[in-house]
Amino acid sequence: MTDTNDPDDSGQPGAEPPTQQPAEQPSDNRPRPRFGEYAPPGYVSPVTPPEPPPAPGPAVPPAPAAPSGQAPGPIAPGGNLPGYPPPGYSAGPPMGYPTQPPAAQKPRTWDLILTIILLVFGLFGAFFGSVSALSSPTTLAQFYSQEGLPDYVTPSNAGALITTIVVTHVVLYLIAVAGSILLLRRRRIAFWLPLVIGIVAAIIFWSVFATLVLADPAFADYVQQQSGI
Repeated sequence: MTDTNDPDDSGQPGAEPPTQQPAEQPSDNRPRPRFGEYAPPGYVSPVTPPEPPPAPGPAVPPAPAAPSGQAPGPIAPGGNLPGYPPPGYSAGPPMGYPTQPPAAQKPRTWDLILTIILLVFGLFGAFFGSVSALSSPTTLAQFYSQEGLPDYVTPSNAGALITTIVVTHVVLYLIAVAGSILLLRRRRIAFWLPLVIGIVAAIIFWSVFATLVLADPAFADYVQQQSGI
């Protein structure tokens, strides 16, 4: 006979079911990576938190719907989409970066040489013109004596006329030098400036010198006698 009170008999009423043991977790026997080594595939560090998901980007507005009965065609760059430049737009250099300078014009050697020669002649012309103006009363007196003319009488305004010649010669020469240097630095033709200023200085000199001669009353009387007036 069998014992009805056997606890191992699960078929009898009132018997407790056997307890289920929890499954053991498999241990991770893989070696941990050293400092500076790559982790083996599938390794997850228990300390490093997972990376956050990427932030969603800005919403792109949908393209305008095509009219009914027409298939939507491709949108060319620079069309009606916002953010695209209009057609024909040319992007310039970035702000803060200098633009490429134009190629510098080569200096004209012939113009430089000719300008220097004219300035040298102008220096001698201004010097001798000023000296001749200062000694003009004496020079005229000697010329009158050699030609048998009456004695030269210096006019009252001779000092002002002589000063005009000297000042104009000095000022005009300084203008010629400064203007020629400026034109040469700007790669422009400069020889014409000392040439024009030399002509102006010569006109001033002979005009004032003629005034000194014609202002002499003795010379005026001599001219009248010779002409029979």
